[in-house]
Amino acid sequence: MRVEKNCLKTVIYTAKFKITGQIYILPQERLTDFLTASSSIFLPLTNAEIRTVENDKIIAKTNFLNLNKNEVTIIYPAEDGEEG
Repeated sequence: MRVEKNCLKTVIYTAKFKITGQIYILPQERLTDFLTASSSIFLPLTNAEIRTVENDKIIAKTNFLNLNKNEVTIIYPAEDGEEG
């Protein structure tokens, strides 16, 4: 059975990187709910772009990224036009 999910464009900061990508959450779910509901320590993102915090240089782009939640310092939904 397939579960319908909404695509949420997200901005994530770690100590060294700024990562933009898409997270898929349930229609009634908030980003906070999504982060705390899963027992996995990994945060799956699609269409991810990784930049250095130091100089905003793109170091990688990938269709899929599994990010360790313990590395996340800031996470928020991207505003229109904020994708890197």
